[in-house]
Amino acid sequence: MLLPRGIEYAAVGAATGVIIGEIAGLAAIVTIHFQKRPHFPAGLLSAPDEPLLRSLGRIFNLAVPVTLTRFVATSLLSIDAVLIPYRLQASGLQLVEATSVFGQFVGIAESLLFVPGIITISMATALIPAVSDAVALKNIALVHARCEEAIRITLLAGLPSAVILMSLAEELCGLIFGYPEAGASLRILALGGPFLYLQQTSTGILQGLGEAFRPFRNLIFASFFKITGIYYLTGLNHLGIRGTALALVAGYLVTALLNLYDIRRLTRLKPNWHNNLIKPLIAAIGMGPTVLLSKNSLYGYTGSEAAATTGALFSGIACYILLLFLTGGIKIYDLQRLRAAFNAKTNV
Repeated sequence: MLLPRGIEYAAVGAATGVIIGEIAGLAAIVTIHFQKRPHFPAGLLSAPDEPLLRSLGRIFNLAVPVTLTRFVATSLLSIDAVLIPYRLQASGLQLVEATSVFGQFVGIAESLLFVPGIITISMATALIPAVSDAVALKNIALVHARCEEAIRITLLAGLPSAVILMSLAEELCGLIFGYPEAGASLRILALGGPFLYLQQTSTGILQGLGEAFRPFRNLIFASFFKITGIYYLTGLNHLGIRGTALALVAGYLVTALLNLYDIRRLTRLKPNWHNNLIKPLIAAIGMGPTVLLSKNSLYGYTGSEAAATTGALFSGIACYILLLFLTGGIKIYDLQRLRAAFNAKTNV
C-alpha cells in the first residue's frame, strides 16, 4: 500500500506488516486458548507438591536456553547481512550488485527453502509437550515412538520438497518473484533442506526431553562452520553467492547431525532408517525425472511457464505418493490415521 510513496515508505510498510501479523497471531492464540482450554471441576486438581522456587527453576531451565537459541539465531542473521555482501564484493561484485544478489538470496531462495518448514516448525512446537508427557510417564517406548514418528514425517515431507526445489528452482523463483537467476543458489540450498527440517524437528524433541541447552550448543558449534564457509567460499570468484549457499548447507548438516546424536545418547533411540529414510529417498529420487519430463512436455504443449511448472509440481507429487506405496514407505494404515486425526479435529 505504501509502495507508491517511495522505497522508504515501502520498507516501513513491510516492517509494519510484520508487527501487525505478530499482533494478529497473538490475538488468535489468546482467543483459541480461552475457547478451548479445559475446565476442571473444583477440587479435581490437587495443589502441586513441588515448591514454587523449584517450579520456577525448572521453567527457567527450559526458557532461558530456548530464548538464547532464538537470540543467537537472530544475531547470526545480522552477521550474515553484514558478512555476505562484504564477501560478495571480494568476489568481484560492486556494492550495488552485491546488495542486490544478497537480497535475492535472502528474500527469494531462502524464503522458498523455508516453505516446507511450515510443517516441521509446527511439528517441533507440538513435540515439546508430547515428548515431555511421555518422559513424565517414564514410558521410554512412547518416547521412542513419538521421536521416530516425527523424524519419519519430517523426511517424508522434506525429501520431496528438496527434489522439487532443485528441479524447478529457476521456474519457481521466476514465477513467484520475477527473478529466475535466484534459482542457482536455491538449487544448492535445496540440498540442505532435509537437514534444515530435521534440525527444526530434532530441536523440538530435545526441548521436550528437557535438554534445551543442547540445541543451543549445537547451533553455536555449527555457526562456526557456516561463518567460516561464508567468509572463504563467498569470496571466490567462481562461486560467489553459491558459496554462501554451500556454507548454509554445511551449517544445517552439522546442526541436524549433532541434534540426532544427542537424541540417540539421551533416549537410546535407533530409528528404522530403512523405512524412515531409504524408502522416501528412493521415491523422492524417482519423482525427479517425472517433474522434469512433465515440465518440458507441458511447456511444449501449452507454451505457458506457469502451467508447465504447476503441472510438473502436481505430477511430481502424484509420482512420489505412488512410489511411496510401491516401496512400502507409506501404507493404508497411515492414511487411516491421518483421516482419523482430521475427523477428530473437525469434531472438536
